[in-house]
Amino acid sequence: MRTMILACVMIVAAGSVLAQNAPPTAEEAPPPSGSSTMQPGGTMQPGRTPEATRSAKAMACRKQQQAQGARGPDLQDAVQVCVAEARLDCLKQAIAAKARGPQRRSFIETCMNQTPN
Repeated sequence: MRTMILACVMIVAAGSVLAQNAPPTAEEAPPPSGSSTMQPGGTMQPGRTPEATRSAKAMACRKQQQAQGARGPDLQDAVQVCVAEARLDCLKQAIAAKARGPQRRSFIETCMNQTPN
């Protein structure tokens, strides 16, 4: 009985080892995010910077919190709360406009990219 259980365990272990895929080679692996990539013709294209991905309201929140003297982790927390509140306001506007699905997503994205008054 013990030999049968041991044989089953060995078969399962061998099957799981054989089922694993090898990691991609350097040519197949995608470049790490935030790094420069080589374009055809030898020109370099810089990766997206964090500033390029932030919404207008997120940048406004950051400036507002920095003006109030927040620094380090406190600044990060305050900006995160401010952005969440701005997103909630945009969601409320989208619900009031009866936007659904992809239209709502687009509405919120547009709202978040508008410069605040």
